[in-house]
Order: sequence, then C-alpha cells, then structure tokens
Amino acid sequence: MTKTNKCNYQGIGSVIKSMRKIKDYSVKEVAEMMNTAPSYITDVEANRKQPSMKTVEKFANIFGVRPSTLLRFSEDGLEHNYNNQKMLYIILKWLEEKATADVQGEQ
Repeated sequence: MTKTNKCNYQGIGSVIKSMRKIKDYSVKEVAEMMNTAPSYITDVEANRKQPSMKTVEKFANIFGVRPSTLLRFSEDGLEHNYNNQKMLYIILKWLEEKATADVQGEQ
C-alpha cells in the first residue's frame, strides 16, 4: 500500500475557492470535473481536508494554472485577510488573462 503525499499548505483551500470563483465554477461543477463528491470540494475549500499533491494537480488543470501557482499563494498566506484575498483575485485574474494572451499570440 502506498502512502498518499498530502499537501501541507494550510491555506490551499482558500486559494482553490478563490480560483473556482474566478473561473465562475460551482462546487458541483468542479466536483464533476474531478469525479468526486461536492462535499469533498467544500471540505478542501474550508481547509477541513488536505488534498494530495495529485489532487492539487487536478485542481490546477481545471483552473488552467500550474500547481506551483496554487501552492505559492497558499504558502504566502495571502488567504488570511480580506485585502490579501482581493489582491489574490487580482493577481490570479491577471495570470489568467496573460496565459490567454500568450496562447492567442502563439496562434
């Protein structure tokens, strides 16, 4: 039996929730994309459950970012106050727009 590599970033759930909202996905939509229960997504977002690194990768793929982006923001603790949540939203939105522009520039 292999041991699951859990993500030890305490704020990862708040970052995932922010990304879900940026993408305008419901909890149910994300759960369906990940083939899991909506209650699991809610527990992760509330930091009641720590996702495995494989699960963090799945979230990142759904949101169109690198896993390191999710981890970096959770590690920096940007989820802990309202002003930082607003800044996180702005930064993540900018990253999303930049990635879209980069893809369009390649075409």
